[in-house]
Amino acid sequence: LDGQLLSPAMRAEACRLQTAGAGGRRGLGWVLRGDAQDALGTRWPASSATHTGFTGTSLAFDPASGYWAVLLTNDVHFGRNRGTIRGVREAVHDRWAPPEH
Repeated sequence: LDGQLLSPAMRAEACRLQTAGAGGRRGLGWVLRGDAQDALGTRWPASSATHTGFTGTSLAFDPASGYWAVLLTNDVHFGRNRGTIRGVREAVHDRWAPPEH
């Protein structure tokens, strides 16, 4: 595995669309571009994926370019029903998106 936790084949499978025909765009644990919960903003390419956490944390990555971004937050500190983190996620992810080709 060359020091990698997961094989290249497993990483590719995790980012492959697993929910065709089910009304979403999800991989194995990842939200893919075009899903209703896609919080990547507008600048990440179609090959990108994200995973979000309850407190507002998120991980964005693009396996094609190797770019990634991590957002560590505590959106629930002042209450659980604020609904403000999605815009923050998109702004942060757009700021750290891979350069356009």
